[in-house]
Amino acid sequence: MSEVRVELRRSLGTLEATMMGIGAMIGAGIFVLTGIAAGEAGPGAIVAFALNGIVTLFTAMSYAELSSSIPEAGGGFSYVKYAFPEYLAFLSGWMLWFAYTVACSLYALGFGSYVVEMLNLAPSFISGEILAKMVAVVISIFFVTVNAVGSEATGKAENVITGIKIAILFVFIIAGLNAIFRNPENMVSNFTPFFPKGFHGVITAMGLTFIAFEGYDLIATAAEEIKSPEKTIPKAIFLSLLVTVTIYLLVVFTSIGGIEYSGNSWIFLGEKKELAVIEAAKIFMGGAGIIIMGFGGLFSTTSALNATILASSRVAFTMGRDGFLPGFFSDVSRKTRTPVFSILATSAIFIVVALFFPISQVASASSLFFLLTFALVNASLIKLRYSNNLREKRFRSPLFPLFPVLGVILNIYLAVSLYSFEPVSWKAGGVWILLGLVCYSLYRGRTEIRTVGEAGKLMEKKTGVVLLPIANLKNRNLIDYAGMVSRALNSKLYILNVLTLPWVASFEMAKPFIRERREEIRDVLRYLKEKGVDSEAEVAVSHDVVRTILDTCAELKPSLMILGWRGKKRSQFFFGSTIDPVVNEAESDIMIARIDRNPENIRNVLILYGSGPHIKKGLDIIRSMALKFGLNLTFFRVMDKPDGKEDVESISKEFSMAGIPSWAKVNYGRDVLREILIEARNHDMVVLGASEESFLRRKLFGALAMNVAEKSPVPVVVVRSSGSIRESGFLNRLSSVLGYLRR
Repeated sequence: MSEVRVELRRSLGTLEATMMGIGAMIGAGIFVLTGIAAGEAGPGAIVAFALNGIVTLFTAMSYAELSSSIPEAGGGFSYVKYAFPEYLAFLSGWMLWFAYTVACSLYALGFGSYVVEMLNLAPSFISGEILAKMVAVVISIFFVTVNAVGSEATGKAENVITGIKIAILFVFIIAGLNAIFRNPENMVSNFTPFFPKGFHGVITAMGLTFIAFEGYDLIATAAEEIKSPEKTIPKAIFLSLLVTVTIYLLVVFTSIGGIEYSGNSWIFLGEKKELAVIEAAKIFMGGAGIIIMGFGGLFSTTSALNATILASSRVAFTMGRDGFLPGFFSDVSRKTRTPVFSILATSAIFIVVALFFPISQVASASSLFFLLTFALVNASLIKLRYSNNLREKRFRSPLFPLFPVLGVILNIYLAVSLYSFEPVSWKAGGVWILLGLVCYSLYRGRTEIRTVGEAGKLMEKKTGVVLLPIANLKNRNLIDYAGMVSRALNSKLYILNVLTLPWVASFEMAKPFIRERREEIRDVLRYLKEKGVDSEAEVAVSHDVVRTILDTCAELKPSLMILGWRGKKRSQFFFGSTIDPVVNEAESDIMIARIDRNPENIRNVLILYGSGPHIKKGLDIIRSMALKFGLNLTFFRVMDKPDGKEDVESISKEFSMAGIPSWAKVNYGRDVLREILIEARNHDMVVLGASEESFLRRKLFGALAMNVAEKSPVPVVVVRSSGSIRESGFLNRLSSVLGYLRR
């Protein structure tokens, strides 16, 4: 019996990782902080954003090298713990957790402010600020619940939301540029003087808005889920920074340059604070601007809030796993497979912060802790490089050690500069660090630090492999049938069981469930060995079961893939949200099997001959099974006229000559489905091929195949051959896209 492999299936490519970084950066930062930055730096806010882009590039270089060498879920905390003594590792995780948590407060407050402004909700007896805080609490509770229950929508909708945010900002930029071109003299006056508060104002704005440039670090926190991390992570980090910084500069430029105001436009923006961008849009586009940018702000704050709850809870989970926090921080719910306590602890902190602190202090506190953490990350790269503790195959930061040294110096400098703007942030930060030291003294060293290793290689590619992706390992009827097929085809049976994690969970959170799942599969392998089936198995830990099945199919290149179906018809999907897209995209022969009884008792098989070109593949399989297990075959066809009867008789004779008991039967009538279902009652199984109907008329297998599969009184097998004519070109791509969106 072969050992059960456990594979951590990386499902994120360059596009997904890049959109993750862009989505996190183009969040509340640009919508909420543009006005606050303009109020501090005047037109020099453009310089502040540009310099922040340069400063954060130094740290991005360090993140790119470290994450491509240490692809773990803890982000900056994971890097520091390898480079420095234990107390510094704890301190980095503690600060990073707080930075993400307070960022959640900023995004929630931004959402509340935009809702109140858009809907003009504030009544006379309550201030808009208090009402915005109340709305912030409501949206926070909603997204905490979504993350705690592990909703699949949280991950799959992120790319769509990010695309909408970018489109909305481009509408704003075009409208602002149009305003500038209409009145260039106004732009000149708006940018004069350029540094009304001196360069010190630029430095303050840099520290205050630095939170708008965190986000690419979320790519690092998802490193264990990214394909080819040594190549994909650096590329995604730099692409996300390039896109984001470009958009930031255009938004700030048009906001300051396009507004017609009796005084200086930067004063107007500073007075409007977190609502400055929506007020600028109102000037550029009138009422439509409020609606467009209002929805942009809502999209941005909610997606950033969701992503940051995910990131902060992962950091808390990792610290609990490594013994720096109480063990219950690393407990994962058996039902939702999410770190519920870490999510709830994070939410309690950021909701309290949102309720009792103004938005400027929240932004300052979050930026402060990101700056301090990023300084430690840069220092970690220097230490690990000189100690030669990084893997050889990785991205390498150029001009080492220049960039990480500059990263350390500039991050600390900006952090110190924030004291003059919001001393409360430093004081609150000091309290948080003292509290962390107390926790460290209580829980340090309780658990051995562990890492997620690289997955082992799949079995060598073989032409004689039958792939069985199966969710329910107790479905022995399906397992028995797959075993019979593999024995008949003289092939190895490869069982794939996907341990699916919600998008909010990291691979490390799967560890409590892997041992149990491995034992279940070992029982299956022992069972198959007793029946003489050559089998191998894999537990694949993944966020995307469809992608995992397709990737495994591409790697193994099986001669046949068997997909089990329970027989329940769905509203959106016929065979189900997993089977439908797999069937539509997989490049292999596929068999959908509805096996609701012991297949070893199947003797009489009804074959719907003429049900489409795919039946030829079915005949190859049935021929082998009939010879191996002594099946009796009836080739059946329903016709409205005699033409074609000879084909059925010919194939029956061919099988009989091969020593397989075979009969031909032709019924005449127009209700094909009814005739098939009546005949099926006299047999133990029905086999048919997929039809080749047009895209608009069929769902994967055609109307007849679907109806037979659903209504047959006996087990049904539907076969689709990869070698037959399939959809191509635009319709095939459209079908695949629609299948993905429905998932």
